[in-house]
Amino acid sequence: VADSWSDEADNPSVESTASFRTYISADTFQMSISGALEMHLPFVAEDDKVIFGIYGWVVLKAQAERTTIDFGGYAEIIYLGKIAATAGRIVFSNPVNGPTELWGVATIQTNFEKLQPYGIDLDVQATLQFNSSTSPKSETITLKGQAQGGGDLTSTYQLQPEMFRIEAGGKLNLHIPTFTDGPPTGKKLGGLSGAFSIEVSTHGLKAFVKADLEIGPADMRLLDFDALGVLSISDKGVALDVKVGYSRGLPGPLAEFFSFDVTGRITLNTLVSLRKFRFHRIYLNI
Repeated sequence: VADSWSDEADNPSVESTASFRTYISADTFQMSISGALEMHLPFVAEDDKVIFGIYGWVVLKAQAERTTIDFGGYAEIIYLGKIAATAGRIVFSNPVNGPTELWGVATIQTNFEKLQPYGIDLDVQATLQFNSSTSPKSETITLKGQAQGGGDLTSTYQLQPEMFRIEAGGKLNLHIPTFTDGPPTGKKLGGLSGAFSIEVSTHGLKAFVKADLEIGPADMRLLDFDALGVLSISDKGVALDVKVGYSRGLPGPLAEFFSFDVTGRITLNTLVSLRKFRFHRIYLNI
Protein backbone atom coordinates (compact mmCIF):
# COMPACT_ATOMS: atom_id res chain seq x y z
CA VAL A 1 0.00 0.00 0.00
CA ALA A 2 1.47 3.33 -1.02
CA ASP A 3 2.45 5.78 1.74
CA SER A 4 1.44 3.37 4.50
CA TRP A 5 4.86 3.59 6.16
CA SER A 6 8.27 5.18 5.76
CA ASP A 7 11.81 4.21 6.60
CA GLU A 8 14.34 6.09 8.76
CA ALA A 9 15.20 8.34 5.84
CA ASP A 10 11.52 9.27 5.47
CA ASN A 11 11.18 7.38 2.21
CA PRO A 12 7.50 6.43 1.83
CA SER A 13 6.39 2.98 0.82
CA VAL A 14 5.22 2.36 -2.75
CA GLU A 15 2.48 0.12 -4.01
CA SER A 16 3.51 -3.35 -5.25
CA THR A 17 1.85 -6.60 -6.29
CA ALA A 18 3.15 -10.17 -5.84
CA SER A 19 1.79 -13.66 -6.49
CA PHE A 20 2.51 -17.21 -5.31
CA ARG A 21 1.41 -20.74 -6.14
CA THR A 22 -0.01 -23.52 -4.00
CA TYR A 23 0.32 -27.20 -4.83
CA ILE A 24 -1.93 -30.11 -3.90
CA SER A 25 -0.09 -33.16 -2.63
CA ALA A 26 0.12 -35.92 -5.26
CA ASP A 27 -2.18 -38.86 -4.53
CA THR A 28 0.10 -41.39 -6.28
CA PHE A 29 3.78 -42.25 -5.96
CA GLN A 30 5.29 -44.70 -8.45
CA MET A 31 8.79 -46.11 -8.73
CA SER A 32 10.04 -48.52 -11.37
CA ILE A 33 13.24 -50.57 -11.30
CA SER A 34 14.44 -52.79 -14.13
CA GLY A 35 17.64 -54.58 -14.96
CA ALA A 36 19.25 -57.13 -17.22
CA LEU A 37 22.22 -59.46 -17.39
CA GLU A 38 23.34 -60.51 -20.86
CA MET A 39 26.12 -62.68 -22.20
CA HIS A 40 27.38 -62.15 -25.74
CA LEU A 41 29.86 -64.15 -27.79
CA PRO A 42 31.19 -61.92 -30.57
CA PHE A 43 31.91 -63.59 -33.91
CA VAL A 44 30.05 -66.73 -32.75
CA ALA A 45 26.42 -65.60 -32.84
CA GLU A 46 25.13 -63.54 -35.73
CA ASP A 47 24.98 -59.79 -35.11
CA ASP A 48 26.43 -60.24 -31.63
CA LYS A 49 23.19 -61.92 -30.55
CA VAL A 50 22.56 -62.57 -26.86
CA ILE A 51 23.60 -66.10 -25.90
CA PHE A 52 22.04 -65.94 -22.46
CA GLY A 53 20.09 -63.22 -20.73
CA ILE A 54 18.15 -62.57 -17.53
CA TYR A 55 15.70 -59.65 -17.37
CA GLY A 56 13.57 -58.35 -14.50
CA TRP A 57 11.52 -55.40 -13.31
CA VAL A 58 9.64 -54.17 -10.24
CA VAL A 59 7.00 -51.42 -10.11
CA LEU A 60 5.93 -49.91 -6.77
CA LYS A 61 2.78 -47.81 -6.79
CA ALA A 62 1.65 -46.14 -3.57
CA GLN A 63 -1.62 -44.32 -3.08
CA ALA A 64 -3.41 -42.94 -0.03
CA GLU A 65 -5.10 -46.22 0.93
CA ARG A 66 -3.52 -48.79 -1.38
CA THR A 67 -0.03 -49.95 -2.33
CA THR A 68 0.75 -52.42 -5.10
CA ILE A 69 3.97 -54.15 -6.10
CA ASP A 70 4.11 -55.67 -9.58
CA PHE A 71 7.15 -57.67 -10.63
CA GLY A 72 8.25 -59.95 -13.41
CA GLY A 73 11.19 -61.32 -15.29
CA TYR A 74 12.36 -63.96 -17.68
CA ALA A 75 15.43 -65.90 -18.77
CA GLU A 76 16.35 -66.36 -22.41
CA ILE A 77 18.81 -68.69 -24.16
CA ILE A 78 19.79 -68.58 -27.80
CA TYR A 79 17.65 -70.90 -29.97
CA LEU A 80 15.53 -72.04 -26.98
CA GLY A 81 14.00 -68.59 -26.52
CA LYS A 82 12.39 -67.55 -23.23
CA ILE A 83 12.89 -70.72 -21.20
CA ALA A 84 11.47 -69.39 -17.91
CA ALA A 85 9.44 -66.47 -16.65
CA THR A 86 8.05 -65.18 -13.40
CA ALA A 87 5.41 -62.59 -12.57
CA GLY A 88 3.40 -61.49 -9.58
CA ARG A 89 1.41 -58.83 -7.81
CA ILE A 90 1.18 -57.95 -4.11
CA VAL A 91 -1.52 -55.57 -2.87
CA PHE A 92 -1.61 -53.86 0.52
CA SER A 93 -4.84 -52.02 1.35
CA ASN A 94 -5.21 -49.77 4.40
CA PRO A 95 -8.50 -47.88 4.06
CA VAL A 96 -9.50 -45.22 6.57
CA ASN A 97 -12.82 -46.89 7.24
CA GLY A 98 -12.02 -50.57 7.03
CA PRO A 99 -9.61 -53.33 8.01
CA THR A 100 -6.07 -53.67 6.70
CA GLU A 101 -5.83 -56.25 3.90
CA LEU A 102 -2.99 -58.04 2.11
CA TRP A 103 -3.27 -60.34 -0.89
CA GLY A 104 -1.24 -61.38 -3.89
CA VAL A 105 -0.12 -64.00 -6.35
CA ALA A 106 3.26 -65.00 -7.77
CA THR A 107 4.09 -67.65 -10.31
CA ILE A 108 7.03 -69.09 -12.21
CA GLN A 109 6.85 -71.25 -15.32
CA THR A 110 9.20 -72.75 -17.89
CA ASN A 111 8.91 -73.23 -21.63
CA PHE A 112 11.16 -75.77 -23.35
CA GLU A 113 8.99 -76.12 -26.43
CA LYS A 114 12.04 -76.02 -28.69
CA LEU A 115 13.25 -79.33 -27.20
CA GLN A 116 10.12 -81.26 -28.17
CA PRO A 117 11.34 -82.19 -31.70
CA TYR A 118 14.26 -83.93 -29.98
CA GLY A 119 11.93 -86.07 -27.85
CA ILE A 120 12.25 -84.03 -24.64
CA ASP A 121 9.03 -82.91 -22.96
CA LEU A 122 10.02 -80.70 -20.03
CA ASP A 123 7.87 -78.34 -17.99
CA VAL A 124 8.07 -76.87 -14.47
CA GLN A 125 5.72 -74.41 -12.79
CA ALA A 126 4.86 -73.14 -9.32
CA THR A 127 2.38 -70.65 -7.87
CA LEU A 128 1.97 -68.84 -4.56
CA GLN A 129 -1.41 -67.32 -3.63
CA PHE A 130 -2.55 -65.60 -0.44
CA ASN A 131 -5.41 -63.41 0.74
CA SER A 132 -5.80 -62.10 4.28
CA SER A 133 -9.04 -60.25 3.59
CA THR A 134 -12.57 -61.49 4.22
CA SER A 135 -13.62 -60.98 0.59
CA PRO A 136 -12.54 -62.78 -2.60
CA LYS A 137 -9.98 -61.10 -4.85
CA SER A 138 -9.08 -61.51 -8.50
CA GLU A 139 -5.67 -60.78 -9.99
CA THR A 140 -4.37 -61.19 -13.55
CA ILE A 141 -0.67 -61.57 -14.36
CA THR A 142 1.27 -62.15 -17.57
CA LEU A 143 4.29 -64.39 -18.13
CA LYS A 144 6.61 -63.36 -20.94
CA GLY A 145 7.09 -65.96 -23.68
CA GLN A 146 5.31 -68.86 -21.94
CA ALA A 147 2.32 -69.39 -24.25
CA GLN A 148 2.25 -71.86 -27.10
CA GLY A 149 4.50 -70.63 -29.86
CA GLY A 150 6.45 -68.28 -27.60
CA GLY A 151 3.77 -65.66 -26.97
CA ASP A 152 2.90 -64.11 -23.63
CA LEU A 153 0.72 -66.16 -21.28
CA THR A 154 -1.95 -64.32 -19.27
CA SER A 155 -3.71 -66.05 -16.36
CA THR A 156 -6.35 -64.89 -13.89
CA TYR A 157 -6.33 -66.16 -10.32
CA GLN A 158 -9.34 -66.16 -8.04
CA LEU A 159 -8.18 -65.70 -4.44
CA GLN A 160 -10.60 -67.01 -1.86
CA PRO A 161 -10.97 -65.14 1.46
CA GLU A 162 -8.44 -65.82 4.23
CA MET A 163 -6.31 -68.39 2.49
CA PHE A 164 -2.68 -69.30 1.73
CA ARG A 165 -1.84 -71.75 -1.07
CA ILE A 166 1.28 -73.14 -2.72
CA GLU A 167 1.10 -75.24 -5.89
CA ALA A 168 3.99 -76.75 -7.81
CA GLY A 169 4.37 -79.29 -10.58
CA GLY A 170 6.80 -80.54 -13.16
CA LYS A 171 7.43 -83.24 -15.73
CA LEU A 172 10.28 -84.66 -17.77
CA ASN A 173 9.35 -87.21 -20.42
CA LEU A 174 11.81 -88.72 -22.90
CA HIS A 175 10.64 -89.95 -26.31
CA ILE A 176 12.30 -91.23 -29.44
CA PRO A 177 12.96 -88.05 -31.45
CA THR A 178 10.78 -87.43 -34.52
CA PHE A 179 12.24 -83.98 -35.32
CA THR A 180 8.78 -82.56 -35.98
CA ASP A 181 7.14 -79.55 -34.37
CA GLY A 182 4.62 -80.03 -31.59
CA PRO A 183 4.46 -82.39 -28.61
CA PRO A 184 6.62 -85.52 -28.96
CA THR A 185 4.86 -88.39 -30.76
CA GLY A 186 7.67 -90.93 -30.73
CA LYS A 187 7.69 -93.93 -28.42
CA LYS A 188 8.02 -92.91 -24.80
CA LEU A 189 11.22 -94.17 -23.19
CA GLY A 190 10.58 -93.00 -19.66
CA GLY A 191 9.50 -90.08 -17.57
CA LEU A 192 9.25 -88.37 -14.24
CA SER A 193 6.38 -86.14 -13.14
CA GLY A 194 4.96 -84.74 -9.94
CA ALA A 195 2.57 -82.20 -8.48
CA PHE A 196 2.16 -80.74 -5.01
CA SER A 197 -0.36 -78.45 -3.35
CA ILE A 198 -0.98 -77.22 0.17
CA GLU A 199 -3.66 -74.77 1.28
CA VAL A 200 -4.44 -73.25 4.65
CA SER A 201 -7.67 -71.34 5.16
CA THR A 202 -10.48 -70.80 7.61
CA HIS A 203 -11.81 -74.17 6.46
CA GLY A 204 -8.68 -75.98 7.61
CA LEU A 205 -5.68 -77.52 5.87
CA LYS A 206 -5.66 -79.39 2.57
CA ALA A 207 -2.63 -81.05 0.98
CA PHE A 208 -2.13 -83.07 -2.19
CA VAL A 209 0.88 -84.86 -3.69
CA LYS A 210 1.28 -86.91 -6.87
CA ALA A 211 4.46 -88.50 -8.21
CA ASP A 212 5.18 -90.88 -11.09
CA LEU A 213 8.39 -92.49 -12.33
CA GLU A 214 8.61 -94.67 -15.42
CA ILE A 215 11.74 -96.30 -16.84
CA GLY A 216 11.47 -98.06 -20.16
CA PRO A 217 8.77 -98.02 -22.84
CA ALA A 218 5.32 -99.46 -22.11
CA ASP A 219 6.11 -102.85 -23.68
CA MET A 220 9.48 -103.15 -21.91
CA ARG A 221 8.87 -101.39 -18.61
CA LEU A 222 11.78 -101.85 -16.21
CA LEU A 223 10.37 -99.79 -13.34
CA ASP A 224 7.06 -98.12 -12.60
CA PHE A 225 6.44 -96.13 -9.44
CA ASP A 226 3.44 -93.98 -8.62
CA ALA A 227 2.24 -92.30 -5.45
CA LEU A 228 -0.87 -90.31 -4.67
CA GLY A 229 -1.81 -88.70 -1.39
CA VAL A 230 -4.44 -86.31 -0.07
CA LEU A 231 -4.90 -84.87 3.41
CA SER A 232 -7.67 -82.72 4.84
CA ILE A 233 -7.79 -81.37 8.41
CA SER A 234 -10.60 -79.17 9.72
CA ASP A 235 -12.65 -78.62 12.83
CA LYS A 236 -14.96 -81.36 11.54
CA GLY A 237 -12.32 -84.07 11.42
CA VAL A 238 -9.46 -85.57 9.44
CA ALA A 239 -9.39 -87.28 6.04
CA LEU A 240 -6.32 -89.06 4.68
CA ASP A 241 -5.80 -91.21 1.61
CA VAL A 242 -2.31 -92.35 0.51
CA LYS A 243 -1.69 -94.87 -2.26
CA VAL A 244 1.71 -96.13 -3.42
CA GLY A 245 2.44 -98.56 -6.25
CA TYR A 246 5.76 -100.10 -7.29
CA SER A 247 6.50 -102.61 -10.03
CA ARG A 248 9.60 -104.02 -11.72
CA GLY A 249 10.14 -106.33 -14.62
CA LEU A 250 12.60 -107.66 -17.15
CA PRO A 251 12.86 -106.25 -20.68
CA GLY A 252 11.36 -107.83 -23.77
CA PRO A 253 10.58 -111.55 -23.83
CA LEU A 254 12.06 -112.00 -20.35
CA ALA A 255 9.15 -110.05 -18.85
CA GLU A 256 6.98 -113.20 -18.72
CA PHE A 257 9.52 -114.88 -16.46
CA PHE A 258 9.84 -112.17 -13.82
CA SER A 259 7.68 -109.36 -12.54
CA PHE A 260 7.31 -107.72 -9.17
CA ASP A 261 4.32 -105.63 -8.13
CA VAL A 262 3.53 -104.02 -4.78
CA THR A 263 0.64 -101.73 -3.94
CA GLY A 264 -0.16 -100.16 -0.59
CA ARG A 265 -2.89 -97.84 0.58
CA ILE A 266 -3.74 -96.04 3.81
CA THR A 267 -7.10 -94.37 4.36
CA LEU A 268 -8.52 -92.46 7.30
CA ASN A 269 -11.74 -90.47 7.42
CA THR A 270 -13.50 -89.00 10.41
CA LEU A 271 -15.55 -86.59 8.30
CA VAL A 272 -19.21 -87.00 7.43
CA SER A 273 -18.89 -85.43 3.97
CA LEU A 274 -16.57 -85.58 0.94
CA ARG A 275 -13.70 -83.13 0.55
CA LYS A 276 -12.82 -81.55 -2.81
CA PHE A 277 -9.37 -80.52 -4.00
CA ARG A 278 -9.06 -77.74 -6.58
CA PHE A 279 -6.10 -76.89 -8.78
CA HIS A 280 -5.37 -74.21 -11.31
CA ARG A 281 -5.96 -75.50 -14.84
CA ILE A 282 -2.27 -75.33 -15.80
CA TYR A 283 -1.49 -78.24 -13.43
CA LEU A 284 -3.90 -80.63 -15.13
CA ASN A 285 -1.35 -81.38 -17.85
CA ILE A 286 1.15 -82.51 -15.21
